[in-house]
Amino acid sequence: DHAATKADGSDLRFVDEDGTTQLPHHIEHWDPAGASQVWVRVPRIDAGSTTDHIWLYHGNEAAPDAQDPAGSYDEHHAGVWHLHETSGSHVDSAAGIACEWVSDGDGTQDAAGWIDGADELRGDDGVDCGPGLIVDTGSHTITAWVRMSLVGGTPTHQGVVLHEGLVSPYSGPSIYIRRSDGSVGVWHDSGFVYVGGVQVVPDQWALVAVRGRLDPIAGTIDVSVNGSPWQALVAGDTSDLVIVPSAPLAIGQWLGSGPNSN
Repeated sequence: DHAATKADGSDLRFVDEDGTTQLPHHIEHWDPAGASQVWVRVPRIDAGSTTDHIWLYHGNEAAPDAQDPAGSYDEHHAGVWHLHETSGSHVDSAAGIACEWVSDGDGTQDAAGWIDGADELRGDDGVDCGPGLIVDTGSHTITAWVRMSLVGGTPTHQGVVLHEGLVSPYSGPSIYIRRSDGSVGVWHDSGFVYVGGVQVVPDQWALVAVRGRLDPIAGTIDVSVNGSPWQALVAGDTSDLVIVPSAPLAIGQWLGSGPNSN
């Protein structure tokens, strides 16, 4: 009931089930006339539990704003971008990393998103977060909310989130969507890899995810859409997941000049 909170939600408090431990949170979207979304760092929720819970407190008009965006994530989050800024740089909530909006003039930073704001990327539009962001090369998980028209034409493979080297063999983690059928996959071992049945639906929002583990023998790269069971894209040698220090992290646009640029 938004009427029972302060106008901007700054009186919200989230507390662990012990009734004492305050949990870090931050508001991504606040709409007193509709639905609001808040991120909360919850210590643990056991699978299948019917008793694990947290408490929400509100209604104290004198309460100062206690949001803690950085504390809402742990040290394993390299970056979290809500893309709600309508101009200028996009700043992540986990570590304060600013990313540059790169556009040829066709797209916009002021688009409607699934949760809050979003970027509408057209042509060579994208977001450049610079090099050296991901330092853990042993394993990674990348997730993104996307909505694609899947209209034919180029690029055949649309980059979503990319941290690849700028020269062959373009090593590094990635998420791509094949425009012909909406399949979600990666660039691996000098080629695109997709698996049947893991696809986005045209013009509908989807949560796409890729996880990878670097290993020359027993490595894995898996893919999921909208919380579906992980399906293997690659099993075996995943040596080319190694991070190239000079490679920038990019959203929507691969920043190199090879066959998988867009």
